[in-house]
Amino acid sequence: MQLMLAFANRLHAPVQEARRLVAAGRLGRLYGVEMHLVADQTRLKSHDYHHSWFAHKDRAGGVPDPERLAPLVQTALSLDEKHELYQWALFSKALHDYRCGRFAEARTACRNGRERATADFAALSVIDRTVEAMSLYRLGKTDDARQALAAADRLLDEQGPQLDGGDLGELWHDWLCCRILRREASRTIGGPAHVNAQK
Repeated sequence: MQLMLAFANRLHAPVQEARRLVAAGRLGRLYGVEMHLVADQTRLKSHDYHHSWFAHKDRAGGVPDPERLAPLVQTALSLDEKHELYQWALFSKALHDYRCGRFAEARTACRNGRERATADFAALSVIDRTVEAMSLYRLGKTDDARQALAAADRLLDEQGPQLDGGDLGELWHDWLCCRILRREASRTIGGPAHVNAQK
């Protein structure tokens, strides 16, 4: 039996440090993990939560005007450029620019993010190329768009988990984002939604 949990705190500094220690083998071979997380209806009881941006739909998502999300993108970009997650901040800018119709800026942000992409976040290269492909299409560069999308598909085949393989890996949610954006790209640019080729 497989049990999957969306670990919402995975980007917190202590969690990232724990991940680094485990990946580096500093704790030796792990035979089991026990975790206790107490979060009993935080959204109802926490005063701090009520005043945070993610407690307000008009700031956290579902807004008809994507320009209203600009402050969140700027907050993401305030991360130190040397931080390993800064590449994700650049992607948030790319997607925001695309949603706001700034297709040239979106393409640039995608390329900048790809230059920083590391093997730890292979899915980021896929979604960067996918958003870049849609941006190119909106800029009237259909052939370039199809080439960028084909490059994204190759990466998805080579590095993404197989849907029928059983184990989707710990970063399955990142690959899910890839597939959601790939489906949007197929509607935007044309052609079928991508399905992993059998390895």
